[in-house]
Amino acid sequence: APAALESYRKSMAIRQQLANNDPSNSGWQRDLSIAHERLGDTLRLQGDIAAAITAYQRSRAIILSLTQRYPENEQFQRHEKITLSRLQDLRDIEAG
Repeated sequence: APAALESYRKSMAIRQQLANNDPSNSGWQRDLSIAHERLGDTLRLQGDIAAAITAYQRSRAIILSLTQRYPENEQFQRHEKITLSRLQDLRDIEAG
C-alpha cells in the first residue's frame, strides 16, 4: 500500500495548507485531523506502529482543540473518542 500512503500524504499536505491559511475554519481543521487519522490507519496496517502513533497523536491534538472550542459538537466529541481509542490500542501493542 505504498501508493495509498503517498496519496494520504499528498492529501494531508493540501489539507495542512488550507488549515494553516485559515486556522479558525473548523471544517478544514477537522479534515486535517481525519487525514492524520487515516494516515495512522494505513501506517498501522503496514506495521509501522511508532509512525501510526505519531499520526494519531497529531489527529487527536487537532480534534481536542476543536472539542474545546465547540464542546456542544457531538461529531467532534465522537471523533476524539475514536482517535483516543486507536491511540490506546497502539500503545498497548507497543507495550507488548
